[in-house]
Amino acid sequence: MEYPQSMEAKTQLLLASQSGDIAIIAQLLSSGAKINERDSLNRTPLIFASMHGRLLAVDLLLSRGANCDDVDENKKSSLYYAVQNGFAPVVALLLAKGANVQVSSEYKDSKSLIIIALSRKYEAIAEYLLPFLKDPNEKDSRGNSLLMLASLAGFLSVVTKLLMMGADINYGREQAMTPLVLACGEGHVATV
Repeated sequence: MEYPQSMEAKTQLLLASQSGDIAIIAQLLSSGAKINERDSLNRTPLIFASMHGRLLAVDLLLSRGANCDDVDENKKSSLYYAVQNGFAPVVALLLAKGANVQVSSEYKDSKSLIIIALSRKYEAIAEYLLPFLKDPNEKDSRGNSLLMLASLAGFLSVVTKLLMMGADINYGREQAMTPLVLACGEGHVATV
């Protein structure tokens, strides 16, 4: 893919990162483009590559020194966007490179990454995030526990691991809405 010569290197690098064009990314970086440059919304090339699921571009940018914990003006990181958009391979790579799993409390709608993954029914991503979990009884803004969300989704492995980590099997938003009842209601017999 060719980009207009009149565009500045920063913009070209952001566009190449968004599209996942690793040949152009490598060429721009070799020509002096700054790897952690930002657009008007404070997004970096790594954020663009991550939010669009461009695994090879993410890998290249990280290998060239991109900061995996940079955040945009909304305090969202590359990892946040990869989780939010369901790009499990990108999430795995960012975690392997040491990305911070904590969401900034400055972000007005801050939810933990595992809540985002479970709410959107991204099982593989929830599995990747479990080793970083600090509180197995964490709840979302509506009072749903991680165990409830995993039970609703029918994620047997996640449910099992949460229970092994000490998640409260009897917690329910309302007395009759325990994780067991929710799993049964959704027909997830194996989870029960």
